[in-house]
Amino acid sequence: MTTQTYDVCFCGWKLTLHLRRTCLLWLALFCVNSLSADSTNAPQPGPLPWSPTEVSYLCDSTNIEPMYQGLPVSKWIQAKTSLDPKGLSLTKLLTLKQVSNADDWGTVHFELLINYDTLTNEGNLDFGFLNKEGDFVGCCYADCERATNGNCLVWWNINYDQPGKHNIRARLSYGGPVLHWDEIRIIGPALHFYSSNVCRFPEGSTLFDSTGASLEARLRERTAAYRIELQTLKGQHIKNIIGSTTNGMIDLEWNLVGEHGKKFKGNSFIGLFYVTYPDDVRSNVPAKTQFNKIGTSPSE
Repeated sequence: MTTQTYDVCFCGWKLTLHLRRTCLLWLALFCVNSLSADSTNAPQPGPLPWSPTEVSYLCDSTNIEPMYQGLPVSKWIQAKTSLDPKGLSLTKLLTLKQVSNADDWGTVHFELLINYDTLTNEGNLDFGFLNKEGDFVGCCYADCERATNGNCLVWWNINYDQPGKHNIRARLSYGGPVLHWDEIRIIGPALHFYSSNVCRFPEGSTLFDSTGASLEARLRERTAAYRIELQTLKGQHIKNIIGSTTNGMIDLEWNLVGEHGKKFKGNSFIGLFYVTYPDDVRSNVPAKTQFNKIGTSPSE
C-alpha cells in the first residue's frame, strides 16, 4: 500500500509525516475528538428565555378578542375544549345569572353556561369584581359547584364582603395539558348586584378558643345600634349582647358565659348580628355566621 507525505505545523514546528491513507483517517478522527473535548470547557450559550403565550381579556372592554394559536380565543375554546358545548361568545359564556336570593346564612347562587366537569379537570373559576385600578379582586367566600344540568353553579356568601352595590364578575382561567404553563384568563361582563347584608365579618374572625370569642363586624355606617344573639347549632338561646357604636365597627370579647352564668363548652355556636342604622325605616335581616373552636370539628 502506498504512503503519502504531509507537512504538518504543530506548536510552531513543521513536521513531515509519511502516512498510509488508513493512518490519515485515524489522525483526522483523533483531531475531531480533541476539538470536541475542548469545546466542553468553552462558555456555552444559556437557554433561550421562555416566552409565555398567556392571554388575558375583559369581555366588556372595547378591545378586539385576542388570538391564541391562530384562532380567536372563543373559537379556540370551542375547538380544543368542552367548556363551551353550545358555541357561545365569551360574553355569553361568562354572563352571570342569579338563580337564588340570599338565604339565612347570606349565601346567594349564580349560574354560568360553562361545563363544570371540564372546568374542574383543566381550569378554574373565580368570582369577584374590579377595583379602582382595574385589577380583579376575588370575593372572600365564594366557590363553584356542579348544577343539575351540568353547568357551573357559583355560590357567594355576602356576609364576608362589603354591603351595598357591587359589579360582580366571573373569571375563567384555563390552563390544561394542551397549554402546559400558559394560561387563558377571561373576565366576564359585570352584573349589577346590591348586597343587603347589614355588616361584614372579617375573614378568619369566626374562630374561638377555651378562653373566649371575639365578636367582630364592619358596618356600612359609623353610627349604629346592634344586638347579637348567640345560639347553639340547634337554635337554643345562649346570650344576647346589646350595644351601639360610632366608629363603624363591632369589636367585642365574649367570655363564653351564657345568660344564666353557665359557660358554653361546645365546639360551635351561631351568631346573629341585628344591626339598625339611623336612616332605617324597617328592620334589617340579621347577618348570620357560625363560630368554631380552634382545633376541633364543628359540633355542639
